Amino acid sequence: MMRRDWQDIRSLGDLREEMENMFSQFAGAVGHEIPARFRTDPVVNLIEDAESFHAEFEVPGLTMDRIDVEVLGEQLTVKGRRSAVESEHLMFHRRERAATDFSRTLVLPTSVNVEKASATLKDGVLTVTMPKSDVAKARRVEVTSD
Repeated sequence: MMRRDWQDIRSLGDLREEMENMFSQFAGAVGHEIPARFRTDPVVNLIEDAESFHAEFEVPGLTMDRIDVEVLGEQLTVKGRRSAVESEHLMFHRRERAATDFSRTLVLPTSVNVEKASATLKDGVLTVTMPKSDVAKARRVEVTSD
């Protein structure tokens, strides 16, 4: 877990993101679902198989040109922008989907091969696939006798 000093937090938004990342790391570590009131948009599942990590982000209505994906060391950051629907011909009776910038940073359990990371967007789900580095992959070790 990355440690941040209080003077590094520049706004309440940063504080909220820090708290949500802490809840995420804690809940993910013990295998529980995070209650909706503590989640950050976009919601994400982080899945591991023998070869890779797969992060699945719900980003309905967004296109790849509004999403930025960065893998650095053991961190995955996804940033994006949701635009508001604006028209003088529309009258909103309820508006819960706000135009906003978002950013989610996940700390990965181990290092990944950054050069082979890839991202796809299909049906409102952004999937980031990050192959594990050779150091992180399990290897069979042959046992010999003297």
